[in-house]
Amino acid sequence: MIMVNNPGSWSHVYEPLLHAEWNGLTPADLIFPFFIFIVGVSITLAYTKRLQAGVPKNSMYRKIIFRSSKIFAVGILLWLFPKFDFVTVRFAGVMQQQIAAGK
Repeated sequence: MIMVNNPGSWSHVYEPLLHAEWNGLTPADLIFPFFIFIVGVSITLAYTKRLQAGVPKNSMYRKIIFRSSKIFAVGILLWLFPKFDFVTVRFAGVMQQQIAAGK
């Protein structure tokens, strides 16, 4: 995704590494959906084994919430770095902003 979003020179980009216009699809547009699919499969496999081993659900839920909070905090810190301008920080993604705007 680094090559897709920051190719160096936009005048010399390998065509499949460009995002498609609104009504198209390229291999670069498939990376995130495939990533989300693999994450879902790995979570199912990992937590099924833990449930079968007798790990209580409450401790697993705490671990999920704690890990999610850490990842969210790292994302916010990366957004703020290096200027730490809290006025421009986006706590929600594009989808949440569209829902809030009623679009």
